[in-house]
Amino acid sequence: MSPIPVVNTSYIHFLQPIALLNFYKSSDDFREPFGFLRTVDSYAEYYKKYEKKVREQNLRPAFFRIREFPDTTKELSPLRIYHAFDSFWKDFRVKAKEKDAAFFLMPLKIRLNDEANSWTGFEPHQDDFRAYAYLFPFGVVCVNLTIRNANQSTFLDLIKLISPFRHSKHGRGFTNWAKRIACALNESIFTKPQQTYDFLAHTMLFLEETDISPVIADPKHREAIAGLIECMEDFAHLDNNYINDCLKCKLPNLYDKEVLVFHPRTTFIYPSSALDKKKKKCMRTNYSDLLNFVFAVRHFIRAYTAEKIPKSHRRLKDVKDAFGIGFPSSEGYALRYFGKLYTPIAEKIGLDKDLKKFMGAE
Repeated sequence: MSPIPVVNTSYIHFLQPIALLNFYKSSDDFREPFGFLRTVDSYAEYYKKYEKKVREQNLRPAFFRIREFPDTTKELSPLRIYHAFDSFWKDFRVKAKEKDAAFFLMPLKIRLNDEANSWTGFEPHQDDFRAYAYLFPFGVVCVNLTIRNANQSTFLDLIKLISPFRHSKHGRGFTNWAKRIACALNESIFTKPQQTYDFLAHTMLFLEETDISPVIADPKHREAIAGLIECMEDFAHLDNNYINDCLKCKLPNLYDKEVLVFHPRTTFIYPSSALDKKKKKCMRTNYSDLLNFVFAVRHFIRAYTAEKIPKSHRRLKDVKDAFGIGFPSSEGYALRYFGKLYTPIAEKIGLDKDLKKFMGAE
């Protein structure tokens, strides 16, 4: 058996989806200047207006403030058009050229580096730390935090690094911080008391450089990868059935020696060593965007199924129209490689069945 790899560079990405139920209350509840969130038509108009570089035109997207940082404004910015057409979001943005309903699949981005620095106490270089949120117009905000770990680390070291962020000890866990962001956003957009519905956070582990390649068939490597996925330090004693269950959702890869494993709590990615740094960064960004989109849709539907959203609300028609564009039949799935990734992930978390029920509901 091979020794367990030592990780030279890794990226740890935390993702917390939170449903903002106020989207499904009265349309009069929206404060200005957030009225553009009321309908798909007004949202599409806002997106097209601000997705290009607008500073030269003296235009500024809508913004809000977080109570603890009253002097800092947070803009609700569309994804830049050049990025949208060259990323995971490409197919949705192409479809939006024909049907405005597809804009309901495109999020607004909120940059949160300053707030995350204050919360964690980190003072990292810009390249080591990134925090942001995606606000999806169907009523879900996904708060994201990415940490670059350039210290040589064992798998056990990574587990110890992840654990304080995953757990809510002393109220400083990632989920608690994400809730504060969601509450600040809710207070700014809506006139009525906030109503949120949160779910388990997800972690994406991207091992950019290791001394040897992880091998999914190697028993020792399997134990270590399962330990990382479950954030369990004592992974050497994990039961084989437990390990098999952790690793059974392997995702299709494009290159040899890639290891891509999805679990409802954690996605484990080891990219091919044949990729240069630029391509690895592109891969990491696209995978995290895919996970944001999948979990945003899943948790919207979970909130709907749990009857947190009125089933007769007129906004649901716009959401169904958008989902109908974004999730065609598997035969003609427009997202190419990402469509192949979506299928096993959706099956693993039950999104495929939940989505069919939602689309078929009257």
